[in-house]
Amino acid sequence: MTILKKSIQALFISICLSCVAAADIDPSLKSMLKTAIKSGDEAQISALENIAITTWPEQSDAIKAMIKQLSTTESKQAILAATTPSNKTVDQSLKKEEDTGVLKYYLDPALWNGQLEIGGGTSTGNTEEQGISIGLSFKRIFAEKWEHDLDANFGYARSQGITTKRNIVGEYKVLWKPWEHFYTMNFLQVEADKFSGYKYRITENLGIGYEIINKDNMLWRVEGGPGVRYNKLYITDITETEFLGRISNTFEMDVWENIKVANKTSAIFTHDATTFDNKIQLSARINAHLAAKLSFSVKHDTGAPVGKKKTDTISRATIVYDF
Repeated sequence: MTILKKSIQALFISICLSCVAAADIDPSLKSMLKTAIKSGDEAQISALENIAITTWPEQSDAIKAMIKQLSTTESKQAILAATTPSNKTVDQSLKKEEDTGVLKYYLDPALWNGQLEIGGGTSTGNTEEQGISIGLSFKRIFAEKWEHDLDANFGYARSQGITTKRNIVGEYKVLWKPWEHFYTMNFLQVEADKFSGYKYRITENLGIGYEIINKDNMLWRVEGGPGVRYNKLYITDITETEFLGRISNTFEMDVWENIKVANKTSAIFTHDATTFDNKIQLSARINAHLAAKLSFSVKHDTGAPVGKKKTDTISRATIVYDF
C-alpha cells in the first residue's frame, strides 16, 4: 500500500509538472514546492525536486535556486513567528500598558492640587473657646469635563484639661461637565462632632448645577437637587434618615493679583428642619507655596437636638501650604 500510494503521488506530480511550459517555471510548481517546504517533509521535497529536474533538465539550476530561496524564506517566517507575540498577546500588553497609564492618570499625587492648612480659631455656640484647626484639600480636573474636590477639616480645643471641641468634617464633590454651562454633581459630606449633639451626620446629594461665570479670575456656580441624610444622635444613639433638598451657591474672585475672596453658601431642607451653612474667606498669597487665610463660617440648624444651640460660628486664621 505504501509503494502504491507513493507511485500514485509521483504519477500525479508528473502529470501536473508536464503541463508546465518549458520556457518558465510554472507558478503551480512553485506553489507545490512551497507547500512541501512549509510542511517540512524532506522526502516530498526531494521527490518534487527530482521530478522537476528530470522533466526540465535545462532548468535544473533555476529549480534548485528556487527551492533554496523558498526554504530560506520559510525558515525566516518560522523564526519570526516564534519570536513575535501573537495579536492576542500584543493586545493584552497594550491593554496592560493602557490600564497602567489610566491608573497613574487618576491616582498619581503629583497630578492633584493639594493644600495643607494649619492655624487657630475661635468658636461660639455649642462650644466657646480657642483651639487649633487643621485642613487638607485636594482638587483635580480631568480633561475639563470631570472635576474632583476633596476637603477634610479637623478642629480641636481643650480648656482646663477638658476637651471642649473635637470635630471632623469631610466633603467629597464630583462634577461632570459635558455641556458648556450645565453640569451634574454628586456631593457627600460626613460630620463627626459630639458637641453638636450628633455622633455623626452623613449627607448625600445628587443634583444639577449651572456655571453663571467661569473665568480665570472669577467663578460663580449655583446647584441643587435631592438627597438623603443620616443622623446618629449622641445621647439616644438613635439613627435617623431624612430625605432632603439641597441648594448651594459658590462664588470665588481674585480681587487683586495675590488676594482672593470666596463665599460658599448652602441650605438643606428636610420635612422637619432647615440647615443653613455659610463660609466666607479671604486669602493673600505670600509666595508660590504659602498663603495666609482668614475665614468665618456660620451654621444654623432649626432641628438641633434638645439642649443644643441652633447657631454655631467659627473664625479661623491659618497658613496654607500648596503642594
